[in-house]
Amino acid sequence: MNGVLGMTDLLLGTPLDDRQQDFVENIRLSGNLLLSLINRILDLSKLEEGQLKLESLSFDLEKCIEEILELFALQAHSQGLEINACFEEGIPTLLIADTVRFRQIMMNLIGNAIKFTTEGEIVVRIERDRDFEQANSLENTDLSQSPIYLRFSVIDTGIGIHYENQDKLFKPFSQVDASTNRRFGGTGLGLAICRQLVELMQGEIGIISPVENDKGTCFWFRIPFTIQPIQNSPFLGDKARTLSKRSILIVDANQHTRHAIHYYLTKFGADIHEVSNIADAMKYLDNRNKVDIVIIDWRLTDFNGSILVQQIHGKEDFTNLPIMAMLSANRQGEAETAPIQG
Repeated sequence: MNGVLGMTDLLLGTPLDDRQQDFVENIRLSGNLLLSLINRILDLSKLEEGQLKLESLSFDLEKCIEEILELFALQAHSQGLEINACFEEGIPTLLIADTVRFRQIMMNLIGNAIKFTTEGEIVVRIERDRDFEQANSLENTDLSQSPIYLRFSVIDTGIGIHYENQDKLFKPFSQVDASTNRRFGGTGLGLAICRQLVELMQGEIGIISPVENDKGTCFWFRIPFTIQPIQNSPFLGDKARTLSKRSILIVDANQHTRHAIHYYLTKFGADIHEVSNIADAMKYLDNRNKVDIVIIDWRLTDFNGSILVQQIHGKEDFTNLPIMAMLSANRQGEAETAPIQG
C-alpha cells in the first residue's frame, strides 16, 4: 500500500486534466483509508496476541495535548465547533509513558467526537484521578515509586449514545447500528484498539452518555504515568513569569476557551480577568480597572472591530491600550486584514 500511495503522489505531480486529477485523488483517498484499516487490524492482532510492547519516553503532557488539538483545530472550526483543553491546576506535566500509543488513544477519541458533533464544542479535560491513585497506592508500599494517575475526558455536545448501545462500542468491528456506518463511515476498530491499549497501560476506559439534556458523550480513560524527576518545563523556558504584574482582560463567550487561556497565561505570571461579552468588557474598563492588554474573540465583533477599537481607545487611560483578536483556525487568512492592532 505504501508503494501504491507513493506512486499515486508521484502521479499527482505530473500534468493531469481535471478528470484525471479527480480519479487519482480518489485513488489516494481510498488507499489511505485501506492503509489505515490495515494498520488497525495489525494493531488489534498484536494486542490480542500480546505482541505489542510499550515504550517509556519522556514528554511534556501540555505540549502533547496542544499539538493534538492543533491537528484537529481546522476540522473542528470548519464545522463551527469550539475545541479546548482544560487542565486541572497543579498537575505535573513532565511525564514518562508510551507517547505514540497515548497520542493514538487521544486522536481516536477526539476524531470520533468531532465526527459525531454537528454543533457546540469538544472539551478535553485533564485531571488527577486521586481515587484511583489512592486505591492503587494501597498495593504499593514504596510511595516514592508510585505513579500518578490521570483521567482524560473527551466531552462533546453531539448526538449521544443510548445506554443499550454502549456495550457494543469497545468490541472489534462493532458500531451502534448500520446507519452509523452509512452516515459517518468508520470500521468499528478504533474504540476496540483504544480499550486494549488503555488496558495494556494498566488503566481503564469508559463512556458516559448522554452528558446533558439527552445529548453529548464523554469518553474517559485513566492511566498511570511516571513523573520525571525535574519539573522545569522546557515548554516555558526563559518565558516563565514574563507577564508578571501584567493585567489581561479576556473577552470570550465560551467558558472553556476562557479557562484554557487563563490556565496558560497565569503560567507566565499574568493577572487575568474574564468576561463573556463586549458589554461586560466595556463596564470593566469604565471602572478604570488596570488593564495592560485586551484579548477578544473576533467573532464577538461580527468581524468588524474598527468601532470597538475606537470605543476602547476613546476611554480615558486606555487611548493606547493594546487589543489582540483571536481568530479560529479556519479564518486565519483574515489576520492581516483585521483592524485590531496593538
